[in-house]
Amino acid sequence: TGKPFTIISCFSHRWVFGWSICQWYGWIGFFFGCGSLITMTVVSFDRYMKICHLRYDWWLAQASLRGKVFVISIMFFCLILPTVVIVFSYAKIIVKVKSSAQEVAVYDTRNQKNHTLEIKLTKLKAERR
Repeated sequence: TGKPFTIISCFSHRWVFGWSICQWYGWIGFFFGCGSLITMTVVSFDRYMKICHLRYDWWLAQASLRGKVFVISIMFFCLILPTVVIVFSYAKIIVKVKSSAQEVAVYDTRNQKNHTLEIKLTKLKAERR
């Protein structure tokens, strides 16, 4: 969230963004830190209930169709779709980088052969003089 601010400030050896941004940065760091702590707390409590009290969620099994559609929609738009987009994008980037590297290697080889030929022709011309 605030890594660019921290990195720039570390390189500058001081806070360079002013008092209002400093307050905003502190508030955002606190807010997201609390959100992360609450999320970890809920996950740990859920794991405790699942492992130590196996039947605690039987009443949750009777979810309505609307609730199921909501959960599936959240899973799709917040997990599956972003994951597919990220994997697809980086796969295409990797393919492009590899093909570019191969093109550069072919160009370098061709350029090196031309350079070697030029050296040989120069030596040949120097020997004839």
